[in-house]
Amino acid sequence: MLRYSPGGEPLWQPCAPCPIQKLRDGRFVLLFHNAQPLDIKENGWYPRDPMWVTVAREAPGVQENAGLYFTAPKVILYNDRKPDGPFKDTEICYPQFYEFGDACYVAYANKTSQIRINKVPPELIDDVGLPI
Repeated sequence: MLRYSPGGEPLWQPCAPCPIQKLRDGRFVLLFHNAQPLDIKENGWYPRDPMWVTVAREAPGVQENAGLYFTAPKVILYNDRKPDGPFKDTEICYPQFYEFGDACYVAYANKTSQIRINKVPPELIDDVGLPI
């Protein structure tokens, strides 16, 4: 299980993709749902709203947890949750993180009706407070 640090608390993720992306500056960005599945046998795929982000740095020579130390998670996306809106099932799926020039973006499916792209504010991917 991936943890916030070697021997630390686990990163919770229902059964859904949670990509990790290495940035040009060497940091890692992980998109995940930060929630234990409600019921592994019956509902292991949920909840998938909101989407969270955490940033990691790699500690050279540390094997446990792939040497990764993660920041506290921050919410990066919420589903619109509008009654009778297109996203009645508050589900954010298949996120991808992209770095273009000096900006970062998250592309994701909002249930099965749209693909959205959001620009990521830089403060969501800072690594203030990491021990390394």
